Amino acid sequence: MKLTQGSGSSIILPADSIITNSEGKAVFIVSSTKAEKVTYIAIDITDGNLEITQKAEISFTAGAVNAGQSTVEADKTTVTANGMDSASITVTLKDAYGNPISVITVILSQDTGNSTIEAVHSTSRSDGTAVFTVKNTTAEQVTYTAKANGINVNQTVTVSFLPGPAEIFIVEAEGTQKAGTPFSVSVTAKDKYGNTATGYTGTVQLTSSDPKAVLPESYTFTAADQGTHIFGGVILKTAGEQSVTATDVNNGLIFGVSGKITVSTDVFDTGKSEIMADKTVVTADGVDSATITVTLSDAYSNPVKDKTVTLDQDSGTSVI
Repeated sequence: MKLTQGSGSSIILPADSIITNSEGKAVFIVSSTKAEKVTYIAIDITDGNLEITQKAEISFTAGAVNAGQSTVEADKTTVTANGMDSASITVTLKDAYGNPISVITVILSQDTGNSTIEAVHSTSRSDGTAVFTVKNTTAEQVTYTAKANGINVNQTVTVSFLPGPAEIFIVEAEGTQKAGTPFSVSVTAKDKYGNTATGYTGTVQLTSSDPKAVLPESYTFTAADQGTHIFGGVILKTAGEQSVTATDVNNGLIFGVSGKITVSTDVFDTGKSEIMADKTVVTADGVDSATITVTLSDAYSNPVKDKTVTLDQDSGTSVI
């Protein structure tokens, strides 16, 4: 007898014919590394290759999940972190011989990322695939791993979530400044979700609530700035609470205002300070008097407080 197969690729042992035993039986061993259905045909080669009418059919099924053969792949590895754009991650379960494994629950997890994972098909289909979508509002790199039947798939996939376009500026400066002293202001472009808009290349102009402020020229961001630029040489001159505003010169909807900047002064200017009398003619009777007011001001006409003032006279004998 000889055993043959239809379109299958299984191994038949013995490969040649064998003689039936005393019970009329011929025993063959069949095996395969391919998940498939195989039909076997027995042929009596001693009687003119007579084919036995009855046939045997065997279904070879996939083995256990193999960590090395299974795969994790993404349809794209860069996604905008806007909560809408997404990547599709496909996990394909295979056994040691590359056969797809169906009807297995797959768990997709992330490392330290903040992305949202949604299952499209969490149970593997006939081709061994389970499909998930991932999206995020945080600009970050996230690595995804898959697990099925307690087996961690060796392959991982990393998706880079990129910031969206700039929608606001974060303007930062030290909260206390001396009038007339230069300082720096940091401007950072942020997207809708607070991610630094590293791709921002607009032009930014600074203005201030201080009408006497000295401000640097407008600056055009470059890719190398990665969304942040420090403006130096900012000078505020008016004492009190002031602020600095950064605005995109081509889109006024993109702007930001610094926190409160308290401008103080402690050095008076002799040329700006004043001494005035309420009257310049007084009767020398020891009763009549004049009031003299000293006003200390800095170089920018800001009043200077907490200074002790001494009023002197030349060779006069008046009482002060």
